[in-house]
Amino acid sequence: MRKLFEKVRNWLAKIIAREEIEELERIVRVKSNQLKNLDEMLQKLKSEKDDLVRKQPSPMTAYDLSRADLILLRGYLKSIDLREIRDEKEMSSEERKGYVARISSNWDIVEKVLKRLIVAQEEYIARAVENQDQLMFARGTVNGLMIVHEEMKEKFDEHMANIRPQAEFDKKRMFPGT
Repeated sequence: MRKLFEKVRNWLAKIIAREEIEELERIVRVKSNQLKNLDEMLQKLKSEKDDLVRKQPSPMTAYDLSRADLILLRGYLKSIDLREIRDEKEMSSEERKGYVARISSNWDIVEKVLKRLIVAQEEYIARAVENQDQLMFARGTVNGLMIVHEEMKEKFDEHMANIRPQAEFDKKRMFPGT
């Protein structure tokens, strides 16, 4: 009886071991398939990355950019989109005069605001900049404000020239204004 019990126990142990081995083999197959899928995904991601790197524009200067390139670049950089703004060169003389007159109507307020923002940014640079990257970004901010100030000032000066009465030329006078 004892021998029979030993044989049954050995037989059951072999069956259990076979089932465990089969279960382990099944787990290995599943994990192998998952690993294969992950490897395929990794290869696909590497391929897409390589495609993106190949599509990156080569370094270029601002002179190499067309208007379409600038619009696209601004989109990538999440900057403003200027497509809706008419080019000033497309304006007639009367439209241009109206345009600079509208800009000039609030020039005194705009100039004060821009100058205040420039001074505030410069003071902030002196107090809070911790590294070169922050300094460059802050200087870019000041530069942007100064560009806007200069552009608006040019429009104001153009408007003032438009409304100033033109002195008539007198052939008899040697020096104008005397």
